[in-house]
Amino acid sequence: MPNHVVTFAVALAVAGLGGALVWEAGANLLLLHSWVPRDTAFFSINHPSWSLSAEMVFYALFPVTLPLVARVPRRHLVTAGAAVVVVVVLLPLVAQQLPVGAVFGPAHAQSPLLGASVLQVWSVYAFPLVRFLEFALGMLAARAVREGALPRVPVVVALGLVAAGYLLSLVVPVLWTLDAVFVLPVTALVVAVAQAPTPPAVLTTPLAVRLGEISFALYMVHDIVLTATRRFVPAAGLPPLGAVLLVALVLAVSLGAAWALWRWVETPANTRLRALRLPSRAARRRPAAPAVPAVVPLTVPATASSQEV
Repeated sequence: MPNHVVTFAVALAVAGLGGALVWEAGANLLLLHSWVPRDTAFFSINHPSWSLSAEMVFYALFPVTLPLVARVPRRHLVTAGAAVVVVVVLLPLVAQQLPVGAVFGPAHAQSPLLGASVLQVWSVYAFPLVRFLEFALGMLAARAVREGALPRVPVVVALGLVAAGYLLSLVVPVLWTLDAVFVLPVTALVVAVAQAPTPPAVLTTPLAVRLGEISFALYMVHDIVLTATRRFVPAAGLPPLGAVLLVALVLAVSLGAAWALWRWVETPANTRLRALRLPSRAARRRPAAPAVPAVVPLTVPATASSQEV
């Protein structure tokens, strides 16, 4: 939440409201905007924040969902997960039955979404209850990994699936590119890394660990940096060398801004939140330690011999 508030203010200073109405910006600040099927709402101000709005719903439903996932018999975990994957893959077919209505306009000229139905895209991409399916899938996958209900998935195979999903996304209609073609490959990759007896060496280096620490902050700042630099790109584009230099500059600025956000906002906020954490249930039930009586020092009376000079 602190990262969201800070990046909301920065994005507002950089680009203003954009196409958003004031009430849509307010919904964004309160993380309610992914419920609104308008691109000026769920993509308002700092575009990536739509996912935080959806995640608020996930965490709110977690206490209700956890007992349900726990009741799934071990032998049915894979079947339940596969059923969720099938539903996610088929949802674009349902979305296509919705009215086309408004479409993504010139503000998305450099996006594959240009000309696509806002309502249909929202229904498979930003609608919290639809994206909750993947959250539930993650819970099922976590149980399956913990209880050994899945065969071992090599990381290399999972990476191959992700690459295949990307290639497939280049040729299928846009509604499938938003989630359907990636849900199985990404789940497989998460499972493969979780099953590995030791983390891949490339992920344990100090650089990789630090990049992991700032990854959420990078997610929150990257679109702001892109928006700020886009105005300096001429309509005719840049020559190859200029494009490469611009990409390098954007990456460097994004990483620097992400580190600053992580170091000066996210880390202090997490420290304060941990300090406010309520005691665990076990700690609350633990009986108080009996009072220890004060220790009174004993005075040894002086002997006659000790008083002699």
